[in-house]
Amino acid sequence: MRATNRRPTLWLTGILVGVLTLGPGLASASGGTNVSQLTSQLNTVEQQVQAENAFLGALDAQAHATVVALDQIDQQIAATREKLLVIQAEEMVATELLDRTQTQYNATVASYNQTWAALSSVLRWTEENGPIGYLAVLLQVNSFQAFTARLSELSNVSSFELKASQQLAVQKQELAHEITLVNQERQSLAAAQQAATVVENQLLAQNNQRRIQLAALLSKRSSVLSIEHALLLQKNSLTAKIMALEGEYASGKLTKAQLWTALYGIAQTYGVDPYLVMAVIMQESGGNPNAKSYAGALGLMQLMPSTAAGLSVTNPFNPIQNLQGGIRDLAGLLKEFGGNIQLALAAYNAGSGSVIRYGGIPPYAQTQNYVKSIMANYAYFLRQFPNGFQ
Repeated sequence: MRATNRRPTLWLTGILVGVLTLGPGLASASGGTNVSQLTSQLNTVEQQVQAENAFLGALDAQAHATVVALDQIDQQIAATREKLLVIQAEEMVATELLDRTQTQYNATVASYNQTWAALSSVLRWTEENGPIGYLAVLLQVNSFQAFTARLSELSNVSSFELKASQQLAVQKQELAHEITLVNQERQSLAAAQQAATVVENQLLAQNNQRRIQLAALLSKRSSVLSIEHALLLQKNSLTAKIMALEGEYASGKLTKAQLWTALYGIAQTYGVDPYLVMAVIMQESGGNPNAKSYAGALGLMQLMPSTAAGLSVTNPFNPIQNLQGGIRDLAGLLKEFGGNIQLALAAYNAGSGSVIRYGGIPPYAQTQNYVKSIMANYAYFLRQFPNGFQ
């Protein structure tokens, strides 16, 4: 209500945000919930949804990082196991080499023993009888040819014993060296295998811990999604209430499209945002051109008779005249207070003098609630009806 001094205005205690044509004093379908309350609830729910979405994004980022870490650990485990396989293969080669060397040595010993067994009887007899034994061996022949063969045989026995002993000594040394090398390699491989096993166990423990973390993150994510779902249901419920009340009209009121069409051109003429004008009309009359307050304010923008006369409005109940006068008055207040919308609204309700006297919105509960309610409507209209009211 336009006033030069603080005067009562027509309060619509049951107006819901977004209800463009609700009559004066009409209770809402939500049981009397007013504009500021529903707007506050809706904004709170939207903020909570945004917060939950941000938290959900952070959880998704953590889960992604955990999955990446799991992949890296799995790759390290695979590499460690490949290393273990290589070590085991090298150990098998070393063992086969040792077995092969031992087999060669055993074959040499067996050959030596076989040859030695063939000559052992002669060698034992000659050794037991000393020089006489050698002489007896040589003399126990029937021909010169047999004597020569027997002499050669005795020489071979002595030569074989010497060579076989030397050969066995060399092979024994080589075998001992091979055994030492193989044992050293086996010890080195065993140490490497033990170290690789320790690394594998550590990686498996990390893997298990990461999987536990991932499970916890996924569980938390599920909880957040449930919370967000509940918030969206709450938001939808509030929006449904708002939309349901858009169909409530008092007798004599204009439709949303008619009201928007009527005020849009006038608001453009005076340089006032038409959405702001719509919000003021919502608070003042609920869109009812025949509204009249107990204090005598009239029409869509609730002009007092004296104010209407000063604005050359001859019929305040005529929607076009009322809009021309009210928008012109609001444009003057915006200019007076440097484009400060809240101060201009406070002056429209309580008078410019009160705003100037207090240096801001006067400390009147009615005026402060009036400004808050219109600002809430204004923000809601801008957000919900970007293309105007059809």
